[in-house]
Amino acid sequence: MRATTAIALAVAETRRARGALAFCIGSVAVGVFGMTAVGAVTESLDAGLDEETKAVFGADLEISSNQPLTTSTVARTFTQDLVAKGARSAELARFYSMLTPNAGEGTQLVRVHGVGDGFPFFGEIPTEPPGAYATLTATPSVVIDEVTARSLGLEVGDRAQLGKLDVVVVGQLVDKAGTPAAEFSLAPPIYVHHRFLEATGLLARGSRMRYRRMFALPDGLDGETLKAEHFDAAIAEHVTIRTSREAASRVRRFVDRLGAFLTIMGLITLLLGALGIGSAMNAFVRGKLDHAAILRCVGARPRDVFVVYFVLAMIVAGVGCSIGVVCGSLLPAMFSGLAESIGGAYLPTHVTLAPSTSAAIRAAFAGLLATAVFTLQPMWRIANVKPMTVLRRDTEGLGALGWRRRITSFVGFAVAFGFVLLLSAAQTASLTLAAWFTGAIAASVVLLAVVAWLLVRLSKVLARHVPSYAVRQGIANLHRPGNQTQSVVVAVGVGFLLLASILIIQASMRASIAIDQQKDLPNVFIVDIQPDQEAEIRAALTALDAADENFAPMISARLRAVDGVPVDKSKVERDARQRTFEDRMTTREYFVTYRETTAANEEVVDGTFWIGRPERQEVSLDERLAGAIGADIGATLTLDVQGLPLDATVTSLRRIRWQALTPNALVVLSPGDIENAPKMFVASARLPSADARFELQRRLATRFPNLSVVDITAAAETVVGLLEQISIVFTALGFLAVVTGAIILGGAIAAGRARREREAMLLKVLGASRAALRRVLVAEYASLAVFGVGAGWVLAELVNRIALPALFEVPAVVPYGSLVPIAVATVTLETLVGALIGRSVFAKAPLDVLRGP
Repeated sequence: MRATTAIALAVAETRRARGALAFCIGSVAVGVFGMTAVGAVTESLDAGLDEETKAVFGADLEISSNQPLTTSTVARTFTQDLVAKGARSAELARFYSMLTPNAGEGTQLVRVHGVGDGFPFFGEIPTEPPGAYATLTATPSVVIDEVTARSLGLEVGDRAQLGKLDVVVVGQLVDKAGTPAAEFSLAPPIYVHHRFLEATGLLARGSRMRYRRMFALPDGLDGETLKAEHFDAAIAEHVTIRTSREAASRVRRFVDRLGAFLTIMGLITLLLGALGIGSAMNAFVRGKLDHAAILRCVGARPRDVFVVYFVLAMIVAGVGCSIGVVCGSLLPAMFSGLAESIGGAYLPTHVTLAPSTSAAIRAAFAGLLATAVFTLQPMWRIANVKPMTVLRRDTEGLGALGWRRRITSFVGFAVAFGFVLLLSAAQTASLTLAAWFTGAIAASVVLLAVVAWLLVRLSKVLARHVPSYAVRQGIANLHRPGNQTQSVVVAVGVGFLLLASILIIQASMRASIAIDQQKDLPNVFIVDIQPDQEAEIRAALTALDAADENFAPMISARLRAVDGVPVDKSKVERDARQRTFEDRMTTREYFVTYRETTAANEEVVDGTFWIGRPERQEVSLDERLAGAIGADIGATLTLDVQGLPLDATVTSLRRIRWQALTPNALVVLSPGDIENAPKMFVASARLPSADARFELQRRLATRFPNLSVVDITAAAETVVGLLEQISIVFTALGFLAVVTGAIILGGAIAAGRARREREAMLLKVLGASRAALRRVLVAEYASLAVFGVGAGWVLAELVNRIALPALFEVPAVVPYGSLVPIAVATVTLETLVGALIGRSVFAKAPLDVLRGP
């Protein structure tokens, strides 16, 4: 058959079926719309970071360490080499401390940036009044941010205390993404000139300081090449080298994970659409048996019939993809204001949403391919229709009967989920994630299909015992020939499963970080407590009625060897964005602690934890750390404790519940010689009120300026804000999935309308009124919606009650107050869609149907 003939026949098949095909188009359009919009969002985030990362970083290259860079040979050599080649450099230091106003009350944990002359080399640090940052070098002064100014009541010209240094506020940072002042941080930033840091008295031994030296490279010098030349030597001396491309590595990892999650949700929407078009096309071809049989009678081969209807499916998909791409490309511009708000508040870069050509092409290709895969089965079956069907339609069904039908169904199922695996792997660039996603989709579809199968059989029993005639007939329609029970229950169930899961995850995460509502969690951390300060701080906590006090000694150390074999750092990933957990474990500086017993927030999963003070030095490791460094029970771990080696035998592995928010460490040592090492303490406690937390900060900031007092409730509020902003996007995609389910329901109704018309007219002949027919159809559609939503809800609760404790170590919190009205609204929406689409069923006269072909 020639291509032009196939296209002409395919177009002819759309006559008198455009209503049913419109839902096929809608199913594809919604899925492609979701993928196009998600692709544009993720690419906009990546592009924003790529374009502004140098301005955010403020330099081309950075070397940094927890020790003064003057003590490092590689840092001195590296600096001399770059300066000799014409690079400009600036000294920086970063640490946490408390800022206290000289007049008034209050204190604020801040992240201090000690900046040297010339920084930033790129971009700017905008202030109000303009130019205030440039005056920091003249006198002891600071530039603060809006949060600090508001909480402490500080204005330009006011004086404050930073450690032992009296400083004047010369300006306020302007909240502007894409500048070095934009960053993720536990505390708001302040800027002071580097040469005044010594006078603060905050550089004492034990202080958590990060020393940095920034470079602006001349033309011709490549930062990546320079980093590669010195990387191994720097790692050996615990010095970090980063280029501007890696500057936002944490943000990039966050964006990558967010993008992967959004992509998965977009894929779910597309797959729902593909399921919808597959279901609708299956019902559509059932109504085209006569046409296919006639084609066979006039000499068309099965493959010719297949080509005609496959071309029809591709035409429908092409129209749907076009609509989806256009709408998905317009969406970023519509939500650009929201994106700017989220980006300005939580990302150190501008977020300018713009249409993405590549995302549109990928989504359109995925839509066409998904349609091709999910319509293969009905196309194969109609291609095998027998010519005699035109004369014996009631006895001749679709082709591929018996064992052939089973093989066809199995092949179609395998092809569909193979496509899902390949598509998700291509979209997320992770075969592991794609495999988990495909497995989850397959399991959900199978479970919902089983529910639908049970519903079909249950409807046969229920229909006999329902007193209302209309409801009885509506329920009976769920098992009668031509029913779409399975496809509709699966589609609606998956849509509500997604939406309910989003709400459950959001509520669970919110509850887990609502510190004030959890009476067993500490709400204050005190960091950098020196040994001679411990007694006074304990007294201060007691005076303020603190509960659950916990003081943990912390000693900085690094991993040197396991069983005498030095840790291999030669394979550490050079790119910070791609660095794995194992890479970070072999290169980072640990805080190790010592104690006589296990803590309440941990569980020994292997070996035996010591009790008291064992004779030999023993060590207990976090189970994930042990796996990363290859340390089993009985292994000898060699630590570098501030330059001195310490050997300890691994006697236990622990699983730590970090959500308990009590001080803990990946490496715990038994008491002994380690007690003599230089250390500081980290304390946690729960204070009875916000006023008590405020008073503690005020007292300690005045008496011990080196301390960092962290009010966990304030940090939790920031996380909740970010969660709420991001959940807007996730919830919107969840509702999009529910709408897709409604479209699929509408498509199934429209495609199967001819059979329902015949049944309705027979009831009319028997005396049924139009109102009775309407009640029958509403009962059928409401039953489908109720069972679909109910199955999705139950599955969402089951999955999340298992997954949340296992993956995030938080109990599942089901927000019934939100889910109940949303479930009712979803059932109402699905029922209304069914009633609106099916209204023509009871509008025709009986003779119109009885005299039909």
